[in-house]
Amino acid sequence: ITQNNTENKLFLMKIYHFGLKVIIFWRDYFLIKILFFFSKQ
Repeated sequence: ITQNNTENKLFLMKIYHFGLKVIIFWRDYFLIKILFFFSKQ
C-alpha cells in the first residue's frame, strides 16, 4: 500500500511541476505580448 501511495505522490508532483511550467510560460508569454503592445504605441 505504501509503495502505491509513494507512486501516486510522485505522479502528483510531476503533474504539479508540469502545471507550474505551463502557468509560468503563459504568464511570461502574455507579459511579453502586453509589453510589446504598449511599446509600439
